[in-house]
Amino acid sequence: MAWDHEIIEILNRWFVSHPEFHRPLYLFATSDLPKGILFIALFVALWHRRPPSIPVAPGPQITRSARLEQQSNGLPEELAGMGPRITRSARHRSSPRRPLFIGLLLLLLALATNRLLASLLPFRPRPSLLTDTWLPLSNISPRAFSSLSSFPSDHAVFFIGLSLLFATSSRLLSLAALLYTSLFILFPRLLLGFHYPTDLLAGALISALFLSPLPFL
Repeated sequence: MAWDHEIIEILNRWFVSHPEFHRPLYLFATSDLPKGILFIALFVALWHRRPPSIPVAPGPQITRSARLEQQSNGLPEELAGMGPRITRSARHRSSPRRPLFIGLLLLLLALATNRLLASLLPFRPRPSLLTDTWLPLSNISPRAFSSLSSFPSDHAVFFIGLSLLFATSSRLLSLAALLYTSLFILFPRLLLGFHYPTDLLAGALISALFLSPLPFL
C-alpha cells in the first residue's frame, strides 16, 4: 500500500534527525521486561482480586414450627428454612478468574493464528531492510528480526489482546492499557522500522476478533 510506505518514510525522516533517541528506544523496544512487566502485574492483580458479592433477594420467612414440620417430613436440618440459593452459573459469573482464563486461551489462539498467517502469506520484509527508501538509524542494526515476516504483528496481537482482556474487569483500565500499548509499545516499532502501520492494524484486528466472544461467555 502506497500510504503505508509514505507514513513509514515520513516517520523515518523525522526520527533520523534525533539520533540521541535511537539507541535508548531500540533497547526499550527489544527488551521484554519493560514492556511486559506492567501487563503481567496487572493480570496477576486482577487474577487475585476478590470477587464481587452477589445480591440475593431474601426468601420468605419460615416460622420455627414450619421448620420443625419440614424436618419431621425428612428434610435435612441444614436445608430446612433455607432461602434462595445462588446457582452455580451465577457463582461462576461472579468469579473474576473465569473471564481472565478464557480470555487468555483466546489470546493464545489468536497468537497461534497470527504466526500461521505470517508463515502462509507472502513474506513481507521489515521497513528497515529496504535500503533504497529507509534512512539508517545510528547504532542500530537493520538486520533485527530479518528472518520474520513483518505482517501481521505479534506485538499488536498480544498487547492489544491483553488490553482488551482487562475490559472484563475495568473499562477504564482497558483504555489506559490500550493507550500505553499504542504510545510506548507499537509506535516505537514504527519509528525503528520493525513494522508498517498495516502490520499493527492487522494484528490488532486479529486480537479483537478472537476476543470479541468474551463478553458473552
